[in-house]
Amino acid sequence: MIPLPPALAAEEQPGAYPSLAEWWEGEGLLAPGAGPLKSLKAEGLELGGKYYGALFGIQNSAGGAASPWDDGGQLNLSLNAGRLLQIPALQKLKFNLQGRWREPSVNADPNTYVAGNSMFDPSNWASGTGWRFLQANAEFSDSLGSSSPNLLWLKGGWVQPRYEFALQPLSDKFLNNAVNSAKGIGGNIPFSSSFSTWGAMAQLNPDPSMALKAGLFMAYPTATASSNHGLWFEGDVNSNQNSTMAMVEFSLRPQINNGRLPGRITLGGYSYNNVTSRSAAKSNANYGLQTGAYLQVDQQLSREGNDKPGSEIQGLSSFNMLMLAPEENNQFPLYFHTGLNYTGLIPGRDNDALVASIAYGAYSPYNPGPVKTSTVFLEGGYHIALNRWLDLYPFVQWLVRPNGSSSLADAMVLGFGTSVKF
Repeated sequence: MIPLPPALAAEEQPGAYPSLAEWWEGEGLLAPGAGPLKSLKAEGLELGGKYYGALFGIQNSAGGAASPWDDGGQLNLSLNAGRLLQIPALQKLKFNLQGRWREPSVNADPNTYVAGNSMFDPSNWASGTGWRFLQANAEFSDSLGSSSPNLLWLKGGWVQPRYEFALQPLSDKFLNNAVNSAKGIGGNIPFSSSFSTWGAMAQLNPDPSMALKAGLFMAYPTATASSNHGLWFEGDVNSNQNSTMAMVEFSLRPQINNGRLPGRITLGGYSYNNVTSRSAAKSNANYGLQTGAYLQVDQQLSREGNDKPGSEIQGLSSFNMLMLAPEENNQFPLYFHTGLNYTGLIPGRDNDALVASIAYGAYSPYNPGPVKTSTVFLEGGYHIALNRWLDLYPFVQWLVRPNGSSSLADAMVLGFGTSVKF
């Protein structure tokens, strides 16, 4: 954190707007920890969001050099019905709303110049551009009389599968689409931040070290297109193209060294009915009933510091993802990524993070057109946490065989990203 002069740290009266120092050290740009937003949160109404953007300085690529700026913003609203209505029986029920805007210009997408496979886009903000309605759902959790506070968790309504399964918080520190969003799955089915659909999920947490989660969703073609704005509540207008998608995962959360080194091991899978003719197999790798499985292994490797309140866990962490799928009807039968995150490497910069990752995807021989082999994507950078709501991120990316073929030039990007939490 950047310290402020003592003169700016004057105490304020309870309930008043925060001082400049309190605002700078607060939870967000709009200071949700104080003032009117704090009062609304106490009443059960919570408002949040963020702005994000990045300059992708493309040094060399198939389309030459360029410097596109890609950005967007998101607003989140949650409502605790029991707290707002002062009905204790409803305090375990929460309603969620989300919407966003992303830059719609095709020239803002770095992949316009890189010309690679969309799963390996240097930016994970290229789909579902313009304004978009993301979520409108209800969430419920209960102990069912057990010692586990969230033994049963339920969620249903207009949801985003991408933010329910294969969750890997450290991968969110990267900008490229493969590591941040798709995780291999999104190369085969619409597993994307732009896929909103009707769905229902349930999770059982018998104890803190174990969880079982399953979800069933409506699937339909072109689900991530910008033109639908997240409003295709009936799915595809041609109803015989609507089908089902299911996901399931089982997670273990090892706590090494008496809990000081937390980890997560998840085995999951997906099933997506593409409602296309099986005779199309030789011309399109993504067809018919698609299935796949993934293994996620995340682990804190070392830990340091005093774990001050409001600080991230300092030390070295590793995150890993392996996805396997039948090559007959999945564009990527093999995908993996691995990465490292070191938080608090520099003394006095406890929340900064040095990050690096590598992703690899092997193409199915059933993909149409020229033979494609594999794509490799590397990204590294340093997150400068100016405070809890403002982050600066200088980074470098290197993309090898962007579309799976050596006939397309490799790409190198030197960039600078930022995010601001509201």
